[in-house]
Amino acid sequence: MVEIEELGGSTVGSYQLVRCLGHGTHTAVYRATGSLGSQWALKVIDRQLEPDATLAELLKREASLCSRVDHPAILPMYDVGRDDHVTFATAPFLEAPTLDDLMAEGRVDPDLLWNVVSQLADALDRAHELGLVCRVLKPNNILVDTSGRAYLAEFGVASRRTGPMALTSPGYSLRAPQYLAPEQVEGKEASRRADVYAMGVLLFEVLTETPLFSGRTVGEILTATLNGQVPSARSRNGRLTREVDQVLRRALAKDPAERYPTVWALLDDLIGMAQLDATPTAVEPSAPPEPLPAPEQDPGPPAAVEAVSAPEPAAPEPVPVVESALGILHRMGVQELESHDLPVLNSFFASVMRHGRVIAERQWPRVLEAAGLEQYLTVEPPDDGDRSVTAATFSRLADAFEQVFAADSPERLRALGRRVGDEWLRTTQPKPFRMMGKPETKVADALYVFNQSLDRVRGEHLHAWKQIDKRQFWVVHYANLFAVGRRRPAKSCHFWVTAFEAALRWGGLANDWAVEEAECGTVTGTDACVFTVERVGT
Repeated sequence: MVEIEELGGSTVGSYQLVRCLGHGTHTAVYRATGSLGSQWALKVIDRQLEPDATLAELLKREASLCSRVDHPAILPMYDVGRDDHVTFATAPFLEAPTLDDLMAEGRVDPDLLWNVVSQLADALDRAHELGLVCRVLKPNNILVDTSGRAYLAEFGVASRRTGPMALTSPGYSLRAPQYLAPEQVEGKEASRRADVYAMGVLLFEVLTETPLFSGRTVGEILTATLNGQVPSARSRNGRLTREVDQVLRRALAKDPAERYPTVWALLDDLIGMAQLDATPTAVEPSAPPEPLPAPEQDPGPPAAVEAVSAPEPAAPEPVPVVESALGILHRMGVQELESHDLPVLNSFFASVMRHGRVIAERQWPRVLEAAGLEQYLTVEPPDDGDRSVTAATFSRLADAFEQVFAADSPERLRALGRRVGDEWLRTTQPKPFRMMGKPETKVADALYVFNQSLDRVRGEHLHAWKQIDKRQFWVVHYANLFAVGRRRPAKSCHFWVTAFEAALRWGGLANDWAVEEAECGTVTGTDACVFTVERVGT
C-alpha cells in the first residue's frame, strides 16, 4: 500500500485528503475534507485491484443498496468515484474507537457486548432482507461511540483476493483473517451465512478474550479455517456453559447450510442457552426473600414457586427462592449503580407539582399537607436548572397520594406519570429522534433517549436497560424517586409505568408494546425497580 499511504495532502475527486486513518492490504481510509469544510472518511482502493472501473461500478451498486437499508448502525456510502485510476468511496466521518480498540483495552463488558451485537444483528437482518451481504464483519470495521451506539464502517467493499492465492502467497497480508468464512477462503461467493460465521468469531473472541485460531501467518490461519476443528470456548473460559459451546460451534460450521440462518437466530439461541444452568438457592420459608447478587453460576430465568407448609410438628421444608428480576439483570451484565443522593432538577420537580395539582383536583391541599409540602400551596416551586429538592420529596408525594386517594391512588399516579412523561420528552427532546429500522430498534432508541433524559434529572446514571430478545426489553431504575424509603406489599411504581408508556407513544410504538413492572423496589426494599417492555400480538 505504498502508493495509497503517500496520498496524504493530495486531492481525490473533490476531496482533500488530510491524513491516513488506517490501511489494510488493498485499501486505505483517509480523513478528508469536502466542500464547505465537511468532514468525510474516504476509502481508496489499491490500483492493483482496480486496473479498470469494474470495482467502482460494483461499489456504486452496493452504495445504492446501502441507502435502501437506511439503518442507523450502517454508515452509508455517499459518493463513489474514480480519479486518475484511483477508485474511492466516502462515508460520514465519525470520531470513535473501533471495537478492535476496545477489545485490546479490555473495555468490552457484557453489557456493551450485547448492545453492540444486538444493533449489528438488527442492521444485518435488514441488509440481508434486501440481498446485501457485509462480507467484512470484524472488530476493526465496527465503530462504537461513547453512548454505546455501534456503526458498521465498511459494508460490501470486500476483496475477493482470497482463495488459494492467500494460502500460497507469503507476502499476502490480511487483517483478522479468521473472520473470513470457509467459503470466502475458497473464493466462493459469500451469502448471509458468511456474516453469521463472522458474528460467531466475534462472540468467541470477546467471550474468551483469545483469537479463534492461533497462527503466525495468514496462510496458517486460513488453513485452520478450512481444515481445523472449532476450539471449545468453554475450555478457554471456564465460566461459559457447554450450551454456549454448542451455539458457537453451529455458528462456525464449515458448511454454510449447517449454520444459523440469521444473526438474530444465533443471538436468540445464545441467550436461551445461557439460561439453562439453574442452580436455585434454598432458604427457610420464614426467611424474607431478598434480591440475590449476581451469582458465579448461571441461575436461570425466574419461575413461579409455591411455598408449601409442612405438617405440624415437623419443621417447614426449605423451598427454592426465585431469583429477582434485578438479580437476573446483574447476571446479564447490567451493573448495579448507587445513588449519591444528589438533588433533583427543579424543572422536573416543578413539572410533577404542576401536573400533580391537576390530577389531585380539590384534594391537592390534603396531598401537600400529607407530603409535608404545605409551602407550595401559596408558592410556586422553582422551575429552573438548579437542584434544591431530594428524592425523598417525591416518595413522600407518592405516599400522600396513596393516603388521600386510597384505592383510587394507582390510577391517579398513572395519570401523573403519563402527563409528566409527555411533557418531559417534549421539553428535553424538541425534535423527534431518528426512529428507523425494525420495531425493536425503535424501542431501543426510545428507551435510550428517555433514560438519558431521566439521568439528567438526577445528574447520575441511575437507569439501565437490556434487550432480552426481539420481543422484550428490561429496564432497571435504581434509587427510584418514588420508591426511596417506601415499603409496600404490592407493586406501586404506577408513575413510571405510564412514564415509559409515554416514551413509547412518543416514538409511535404504544399500540404494539406494553410496559409492566416486573419487580418493585418498595416490595424488595432495594429502592430499585425493574420494568419489562414487551411486544404484544404477533
